[in-house]
Amino acid sequence: MAVGVAAAFLVLVVTFYPRDMTQPMIALSSVSWEGIPKPKSIQKNAAFVVFFKDFKDPVRQKQIDSLYEALKPSMELNERYGIVSPAEISEAVKSGQVLSNNSTAMIEGLRKNLNVSRALIITVFPSADKLAARIEFIDTISGKTLQMKTEERIEQSELPARVRSYALGMLLPSTNER
Repeated sequence: MAVGVAAAFLVLVVTFYPRDMTQPMIALSSVSWEGIPKPKSIQKNAAFVVFFKDFKDPVRQKQIDSLYEALKPSMELNERYGIVSPAEISEAVKSGQVLSNNSTAMIEGLRKNLNVSRALIITVFPSADKLAARIEFIDTISGKTLQMKTEERIEQSELPARVRSYALGMLLPSTNER
């Protein structure tokens, strides 16, 4: 038990310890989106992965969880994709099935170990006195970016809703949530 607690603490320290952040740091969450009905026939699996880049102070878990909660799949999204929960991704990273220190290896791990064919990589970073978010919609099979959008000057309180709107706009292009 103590070893598990120490390992969890080490993951948090390594992930969120402020330092020169030339690479984005993955934001892990135990959000599981319980109660979401699973689609009867899944054509493709998709996943949301949030990264934080260039923050001087560690990002609080509450902020991370609020982003993932905002990305909870709608029924329409659930009918189109099987969405891998943040908790499943977190477990895969902790077990070494998905590497988080290299984006190419991470995408490969999502594809191989979690059967993810589409990934939305959301990178949040400081922008002036506000936040910015870059959302990349990636085909994990080819490794190609299908779409990318960067939005700047986002208030902290607006970040979850704005990220959700952009993410769903990419996954469900016919939706009005853009």
